[in-house]
Amino acid sequence: MPTITRKNSLRLKTFDYASQGSYFITICSEKRKQFFSQIGSGTLNLTLIGNVIDEQWRRIPERFENTYIDEYVIMPNHIHGIITIHKTNPSIHDHNIGNIIQAFKNSVTRRIRNLGNEELIWQRGFYDRIIRDQIEFNAIKAYIVNNPNNWIEDVYNKK
Repeated sequence: MPTITRKNSLRLKTFDYASQGSYFITICSEKRKQFFSQIGSGTLNLTLIGNVIDEQWRRIPERFENTYIDEYVIMPNHIHGIITIHKTNPSIHDHNIGNIIQAFKNSVTRRIRNLGNEELIWQRGFYDRIIRDQIEFNAIKAYIVNNPNNWIEDVYNKK
């Protein structure tokens, strides 16, 4: 039987990822395949898969009452976004950022498969960064907004 190797988690071992705060999220496509959107002449155009991603990303606050989505962008082979967890109602079950992203990825995959696409869509896991202050929050928002303009130099763009 082959051994399955797993990457070591980059997540902070002692941090509660259900705690109130903002998180910068990056999720990549399987093998960085460019099928979420196309960028040309300074314009970003979503594909069918990109439209499903957009629809399901916007639904995160509906599915998880304690969340708010801020700036996001759906690039050809990855999505960047800011998700904020806020604690306005103590009776709401606390979901951590991992549960939220897992549910998002599952809902996109389910919808894409219902449309007849059986391809793997997502790379395993995701990248997150805990946003520590307003200066960092503003810088990340600017990065997300400007990401399509920087696609040629983007580390996720296969050259």
